[in-house]
Amino acid sequence: MSKTFAVITENQTLVCSGKTTLINTGSTNVHLTDQDTDLGLASLPYDQQQSVKNALYAIKPGESKSLASNTYNIGFTMGGSAVIMKEIASSSAVPVDEPAA
Repeated sequence: MSKTFAVITENQTLVCSGKTTLINTGSTNVHLTDQDTDLGLASLPYDQQQSVKNALYAIKPGESKSLASNTYNIGFTMGGSAVIMKEIASSSAVPVDEPAA
């Protein structure tokens, strides 16, 4: 099984299919939410949104999370970074999922 890796450093939407892992390579939390969660949190003041995301949706520095096939919103704070690892069953090279347009 081959693996591909891609670095991300900006907030973005990621569409995942197959076996994908998000690894927090930065020194701050990475927030992993979805559209429904972000819409629900929009009614809260910014500080409370961040508190909820840190409590329920954060990947801490040095941690990783396996991602199911879904669409995710990835959020960074102050210079965060992460690596997306995609496992590919065949030997043919397939790029890591690209951010949604």
